[in-house]
Amino acid sequence: NRRLYDRDCVSLLSGGLDSLKGGIDATAQGRKPIFVSQPAFEDTARQVAYANALGGGDWHQQWSHKVVFKGKKETSTRARSMAFYGLAVLATSLLEIKRPDILVPENGFISINPPLLPGRMASLSTRTTHPLFMAQLQRLLDAVGVNTQLSMPYRFKTKGEMLVQCADQSLLAKYACDSTSCG
Repeated sequence: NRRLYDRDCVSLLSGGLDSLKGGIDATAQGRKPIFVSQPAFEDTARQVAYANALGGGDWHQQWSHKVVFKGKKETSTRARSMAFYGLAVLATSLLEIKRPDILVPENGFISINPPLLPGRMASLSTRTTHPLFMAQLQRLLDAVGVNTQLSMPYRFKTKGEMLVQCADQSLLAKYACDSTSCG
């Protein structure tokens, strides 16, 4: 059972701009994350490129839940988000840290996720990084004995504020145009 003595947290790496920025800032601060990704359309290659650029390619975990349903498909990304959390919790089991952080790099506006289109009202909008949901998920993890801390460092930032405050502007500029993002 191989342990990652030099890794100190887990960071979600979706292929989006927020997760790219989160990885840049984490590594610039001296953090050594295990990057956790899920293969998704064109994002699979981006995830690998970003993890390599951030110096975490050797420990980049690109896992698929491989769940396939036969009936009608659920069109939101809630299931993907929940799988992301599950994979991140799994990755924390590789760490020696007592209560490792799971970095969820998402901007505050998208976490609130106001409906931007009439078709994205109520339960049709994904809110798996909403502050209330995150607090409830943390309570659930604590209650079942999962000793990790969900951390959302950009919960009070807009995407613009995040980009302006990025710790490595040249690395951000190199990859930002290639990233994919919602909202």
